[in-house]
Amino acid sequence: MNPDNLSAPQSLYPVFNFGVVYAAYDNNSFFVRDRSLTIGLSFDNLNQPTSGFLETQFDDFRQDAIAKLFGFGKIELAPRYFLYPSFLGYTYNDQSQWNLGTYLSMAVQSVESKRAALVHIGTWYRIEDSFIFLAGFQIDQVRVSGSYDLNNTSITSIENLGDRPNTFEISVTYRLIKQLDSRKISNPIF
Repeated sequence: MNPDNLSAPQSLYPVFNFGVVYAAYDNNSFFVRDRSLTIGLSFDNLNQPTSGFLETQFDDFRQDAIAKLFGFGKIELAPRYFLYPSFLGYTYNDQSQWNLGTYLSMAVQSVESKRAALVHIGTWYRIEDSFIFLAGFQIDQVRVSGSYDLNNTSITSIENLGDRPNTFEISVTYRLIKQLDSRKISNPIF
């Protein structure tokens, strides 16, 4: 698509992804869960679609497949205080990147209310690239967070600040929860 000519024909293409996640925890309720472990693996762009956004010689650019490995845990430090160590690694076009991080979370709840809020603060390190600082809160299914990405080139050399500027992100997330009815099946085979 040519940004100067929005009436030009646009191309759409399907993208096929696949992933698996394993989660283990000690309680079904998120707010009273003391320990948990989640590990996942995903593959993106399995069909390696052809895409091009500008009308140039690169219109037939193929999206390479991406493999991602991620995981995080929840560890109780004290009543209402939790530590979440995390990692994310991926390979793309013969390159790989690893992100390691953790954040601290505190559960806040009033005596009169059945609602609890989570307040979190933390940091990530994208190896040989950047430091990421984050903070936010969650009430029920709504989470509001902000993060600041401080690039290594900005830290090591002030003259490179224009090449890779620091960035920030603000997100508002609503988590959809659907309760499934569990039924007991009475069958001698099971």
